[in-house]
Amino acid sequence: MTFPVNTTVQGYPIRTGPGGAYIPKTLQGMQHLNAWKQENAGAPDHWLRQEIGKGFQQMLLLRLDGAPAAELVAMTAEMWVTLIAPNLEEQIDRQRISRGFTLLLRKIKRWPQPVELLEVLPTRMRRPADPKTTEAPISDEAHERGKAAFEEILEKMK
Repeated sequence: MTFPVNTTVQGYPIRTGPGGAYIPKTLQGMQHLNAWKQENAGAPDHWLRQEIGKGFQQMLLLRLDGAPAAELVAMTAEMWVTLIAPNLEEQIDRQRISRGFTLLLRKIKRWPQPVELLEVLPTRMRRPADPKTTEAPISDEAHERGKAAFEEILEKMK
């Protein structure tokens, strides 16, 4: 039996029939992810949640074996944030996480574990120097005084 198609849930097609509306599990998972991202909009790691949410949505569309149930997608994403977040900084790591998901999506055949993302992350770049904390260049005179003091210490040690 085929059901007519209506576009009534966030612009996505759903089927309706005698049992009511049928919303595909993939769409349900996406809805749970969107709600999860919005619930945590004020969190300091919101940028990471955005990147993980985007990566999860792409993986859901691939319909991979081992994917979490639609009701558990948001909790799974939260666990990924917990496992991946330590020592990450948006300025340095946002692009790495995005690129990591791109690289991961190219090779996975099953729903991955967080360690699989960490294994494909590009090398971490250094943070640009903060001009407020960068020391002024040492003058030649100061350099010579320091050099003389160091040589004096070496002489005393002999």
